[in-house]
Amino acid sequence: MESLSIIYGTGKLPLRIGHLELPCYILSDGNGVLMKAGLQKALGYDGKSPDWLFDLLGSINKFYPVSGALFEALENPILFEMERPDGSLTKIEGIYPSVAIDACKTILNAKNDGYLSVGQLKHAKAAALIDSHFEAIGPREAIEEATGFNFTKETGKIYLRDFMLSHHDDAVYHWIPALRDTFFEALLEMHALDWHALRKNPKKIAELLHECLFSRINDQLNMALRAQKPKRFYRRPGKMPKNHEHPELQHYVSEIMALFKAAASNWSVFLQLANRIHPKTTNFALTIADPHTERPIGLLDSQLQKAVAVNRIYTKHNKKRA
Repeated sequence: MESLSIIYGTGKLPLRIGHLELPCYILSDGNGVLMKAGLQKALGYDGKSPDWLFDLLGSINKFYPVSGALFEALENPILFEMERPDGSLTKIEGIYPSVAIDACKTILNAKNDGYLSVGQLKHAKAAALIDSHFEAIGPREAIEEATGFNFTKETGKIYLRDFMLSHHDDAVYHWIPALRDTFFEALLEMHALDWHALRKNPKKIAELLHECLFSRINDQLNMALRAQKPKRFYRRPGKMPKNHEHPELQHYVSEIMALFKAAASNWSVFLQLANRIHPKTTNFALTIADPHTERPIGLLDSQLQKAVAVNRIYTKHNKKRA
């Protein structure tokens, strides 16, 4: 089995919850994880035992029932590779956020029922902070924000919007950054691509986006989208950005995603379904020039090329005479 590696997140970008810090990462399998040792430290443990949380729950289990699945998850953590400062790799133990939430809730329930010792109460206080944060902001969203993955997605959408506008100046493309992440993820997964493709291969993504979405928008929705731009939003610490997708566009995108699902992520099948339910309109056609295609040579460029050629001939002639 191939070792999991970190694709987003560093030790310098922990998930901050009040005064607590939880090192978190997104791994090469697409899942977000918390560093097990980091969670133990956030809960108030200052030692080095990797099994402290397991042992704490074991002591609680003497008086208060603890899920066997929770013990199993802590006993079999997710292993992934992290690069040391010297460039070598080391194995790190991680746990899924759901496991951390279950552990925190177990500690809190034991505290509320009076099963924690005086020395263990500080762990319950930290557990309450972590649990309430994940209640307010979903664990996946919180990790994607902390690791910088959200920033990658947002800037990728903006880059794609500007790329498409540069090839076809249509106000409808201003709505690209407002399209939900789940739509892009479904489209990218269908073509074995990831979020980096929005910057690395914008021509490919633009063509796919036009084919499955923009070329099929009806006249009424097109006019509505062209008549207004999406609202701008500003980030606030600890707050997730809001999706300002147009309500009618939101409904339309939901229908397209339903076709993705019905097609079992098969692009050819999807196109057959889309052609029946949302046939292409004649609103506009997107034409993207191949970046490798030669541009027509202007007068100045032509004169520069002639000057370079003359200089080469002159230099070569002088070398022969010498």
